[in-house]
Amino acid sequence: MNRPESNVSQESVIDGSSSLLVRVNRLIQDGQYGQALNLVHASGRDLTLKNAKGVCLLRLGKYDEAVSVYREIVFKQGCVWVRPEIPTIYKVNFATALLLAGQIEGGLSVLGQAMDEGHPGVVRLRQSIRRWKQSFTLWQRIMWLFGGMNDAKSPLELDFLPGILDEGLIQERVAPEKDFAGGKRPAA
Repeated sequence: MNRPESNVSQESVIDGSSSLLVRVNRLIQDGQYGQALNLVHASGRDLTLKNAKGVCLLRLGKYDEAVSVYREIVFKQGCVWVRPEIPTIYKVNFATALLLAGQIEGGLSVLGQAMDEGHPGVVRLRQSIRRWKQSFTLWQRIMWLFGGMNDAKSPLELDFLPGILDEGLIQERVAPEKDFAGGKRPAA
């Protein structure tokens, strides 16, 4: 008889998690990232809620915190390679977080391990990187060819909202007053 009670309890946890995700997604789509972040602050082991937390952090300009969230999702504990079974959107979000945090080499490495070059998130991020590189001065291009450059002087700027919530929802920019920071690092 304890069996049915534990099943009901487990179902209510799943329903609660699903209901929470719907509310969080709605807040994110409305540009209310702080409120959504408050809802998912203790996201536990649910990867979709962790991803929503990472998306909120990205859009709030808290890139280093987003890197930490995605590192837990994408890497197996104690490993330094991307888990192949993890969905592409999490890999793209991790690469985006690394790039925006100024960890260009790491971001490019993770993006290279995404394993789905045709994924819209991969394509869009690669296009942004390509445009960013085209904006380099001659000196920056030379520095890039010889092992990088001082990323702080030329941070990657995105022309889209960072973070993908789910496969079917790649959100474009919203109204400027709800925007995250224009793809630029927040002022310290």
